[in-house]
Amino acid sequence: MLHLCYNQPAAVAVHAEVIRDRVAHVEDVHTMSQLQQLYRLQQIDNEIREKKQRLREVMRALKDDEEVVAARKHKERTEEALQKMQGRQKELELQLGSVNDEAQRSEDRLYSGEVTNPKELSDLQQKIASLGRRKESLEDQILETMLAVEEAQEVDEAAGERLREAEAEWEARRERLEQEQDALAEEAGRLLQQREAQADRISDEMLATYEETARRRGGVAVAALVQQVCQACTVRVSATKARAAKTGELVYCSSCGRILYPPY
Repeated sequence: MLHLCYNQPAAVAVHAEVIRDRVAHVEDVHTMSQLQQLYRLQQIDNEIREKKQRLREVMRALKDDEEVVAARKHKERTEEALQKMQGRQKELELQLGSVNDEAQRSEDRLYSGEVTNPKELSDLQQKIASLGRRKESLEDQILETMLAVEEAQEVDEAAGERLREAEAEWEARRERLEQEQDALAEEAGRLLQQREAQADRISDEMLATYEETARRRGGVAVAALVQQVCQACTVRVSATKARAAKTGELVYCSSCGRILYPPY
């Protein structure tokens, strides 16, 4: 009996030490569990950021299509060139009509017998000859212009065909983009709900630490630690920090300042 009483304080001390060890172990496990929850929250936030970024890209792409815009502008230029050549041809044809009319009147007057003055007859003949040369020049220009109009029509038709192709391609692409937009919006909504549920698993203190770190570090608060290398900044951390992280301590990367979590 006396022996038992004598060793009772030592037994109590041992028991207390065991309890402290168990409490410390539970705290380490709890901390590691919280770190795991933070890491999972970071993964969800990364997905949300990626979905939102892609959603912005899709929305920008839906506003307009560069190929259609370029094809439309090219079509406008070919139409303008064709109209210019057609206008030139019409102008030359009108000039030729005027020359023909004037030449016909001069010939009618020359052969009418009304003009008897030799000088006036000579001037009239010279005028008719000049009008003839003008007529030949205009006919040559009209022929060249007609060929240019045909070429411009071919170019314009090709531009119109390319525009129709671009518009058809854009319509098919637009449909795919709209489908992707709907899918991204739905996925982002699901992830936000998932994030809310995940945040509820984390203590207020740890969540506040996470949010503040994320705010200062471009949205990335937690980085995986693989073989002592921070996966956010690719800097190797000390063995001491790596061991501490593996035991569940809240450890920050000395380079980028993010919370380190060893996923393995």
